[in-house]
Amino acid sequence: MNRMFRARLLVVVPPLIVLPFFAPPRCYPFPAELRTRIVSDQTQDEVYIHIRSDHQQETANRIRDKLMQNGYLVPRIIMVSFGPDENQVRYFHDDRARAGSVADELRTMGLTPIAVKRIGHYENNPPGRYELWLAPDVR
Repeated sequence: MNRMFRARLLVVVPPLIVLPFFAPPRCYPFPAELRTRIVSDQTQDEVYIHIRSDHQQETANRIRDKLMQNGYLVPRIIMVSFGPDENQVRYFHDDRARAGSVADELRTMGLTPIAVKRIGHYENNPPGRYELWLAPDVR
């Protein structure tokens, strides 16, 4: 193969192939009417919702609204292409009891079964930050 052709091929092809793998996950915007919510000096627990398809968006919106009514902050709903096969509430520090209360709130909404799982090696996440991962079959 011609040396000049190979050099051009390496310059053009890799970005086209590699760039989609580094694209950020799709996030749904936080509603403007909820951005102005007054937050007290006391830190609020945050729950980030992870969904696997657009079909789960309506369910995630209902969950977000209910959690916010109960005093949780829900900064965003994130579309991911991977995740657990079960509903999970993930926590990152030694606060299983608080993560369990988030799971209890979700159970009252009819989201069952739901597992509570500690994820290590994420010390950058502050205490009080949780993630809800919806199973792929939740609608």
